[in-house]
Amino acid sequence: MFELVSGWVDDHYDMVDTRLIRSTFDAAVDQIELGSVDLLHIDGYHSYEAAAHDHQSWQDRLTPSATVLFHDVDPASGYGSADYWRDLAGREGGWTFLHSFGLGVLTRDDELVATLSSDAFAQLGQVYPARAHADLAAMQVEDLSEMVTARQAVIDRQDALIADKDGTIADQAAFIEDQQAALARQDALIADWARTISDQAALVDAKQAIIDHQDLLIADRDRALAERNPSTTTTSTVQ
Repeated sequence: MFELVSGWVDDHYDMVDTRLIRSTFDAAVDQIELGSVDLLHIDGYHSYEAAAHDHQSWQDRLTPSATVLFHDVDPASGYGSADYWRDLAGREGGWTFLHSFGLGVLTRDDELVATLSSDAFAQLGQVYPARAHADLAAMQVEDLSEMVTARQAVIDRQDALIADKDGTIADQAAFIEDQQAALARQDALIADWARTISDQAALVDAKQAIIDHQDLLIADRDRALAERNPSTTTTSTVQ
């Protein structure tokens, strides 16, 4: 806010000797000469007590023809500052503008009093609520536009996240399919090995059967040979 005001002063009041004080009302009041303030704008904390305190503590700094502006005096705002202005205006008079949260004008300037009391200003004053309504509508449109843009950005980010997740899921699915294919190949190899082992076992059994059969043939041959050539006993005589 301070930078905004500084920029406005530089752009519109560069030929005027100005000094901006970045401070609270209470801390700044001692830096201001007595009876030197022509225009005081009170727009601080919006409680009844704070508005009353700010107004009273600056009374001796005002010039005899000073004007004091009170912001946020529209009763619809629900602020205590609106209640303070209602009581103050009831005692001392003033002008109340309800547009833009409300502005109360309390002035000792006779020329300004005459202007604000004139019929011409009464007609001009009707422009303010219409202008405030138009400004508020424009602000609402701008806010809604920014909200739509922000929400679209969120949707775009979510879409990107969903796309990334979909890509990750697709990659994981492809990885799972590759693993399943590898497992299927391993199962096929294991089945082949099992068949090979089974075939080898059958071959071993067949060979063992052949060997057993050959052993039987040899045993039969040996018996046949024994029957054909009975064994004889040789007696040796030693003289």
